[in-house]
Amino acid sequence: MGACSTVAREFARLTGQPLTDTDEPLRVAAFVTGSGMSDGHVLPSFWVRTAIPILIDRWAAVRSSRATTTA
Repeated sequence: MGACSTVAREFARLTGQPLTDTDEPLRVAAFVTGSGMSDGHVLPSFWVRTAIPILIDRWAAVRSSRATTTA
C-alpha cells in the first residue's frame, strides 16, 4: 500500500470523511477544543496540496538516507 493511500485511509478514519481536494472545511467533533474561529475544522485541500506532498518527500528522504547509510 502506498503512502498516499495510507494517509487517505487515515484521514477518512480520523475525520469520518473521504479525503478530497475541496476548499470546504470539515468540522470534526473530536478536534473541537472550545476556542478559535476554526475550532474543530480540517481543510482537506491543505492535506492534498501541501501536507501530504511534504510528508511523502520527507519520508522518501529518510528512506534514501537510510539506504545510503546501510549500503
